[in-house]
Amino acid sequence: MTKLRYRPAQSLILIPAIVGVMFLVCTVHCSLPH
Repeated sequence: MTKLRYRPAQSLILIPAIVGVMFLVCTVHCSLPH
C-alpha cells in the first residue's frame, strides 16, 4: 500500500529541477574566466 502513495507529480517536479540545475551549472561555467 505504501508504494501506491508515490505521487507521479514528484517526477514532474524532479525533471525541471534537474534541467534547471544543469542550466545553472552551464551558465556559471560559461561565465567563469578560462
